Amino acid sequence: MSKIVIVDENDEVIGSEDKEIAFQKGLIRRIVRTFVFNSMGELFLQRRSSNKDT
Repeated sequence: MSKIVIVDENDEVIGSEDKEIAFQKGLIRRIVRTFVFNSMGELFLQRRSSNKDT
């Protein structure tokens, strides 16, 4: 299992946990989102793998 950073309501790091356990417990974690636009203002959307945990 992979470890992820756990944060509090103020985005202060309070520890780490296995990803699956953090999801089960509903712990707050950091995520990253990237928006990619081309020169025509179109947004690139990547399809999420059907094997990826939601």
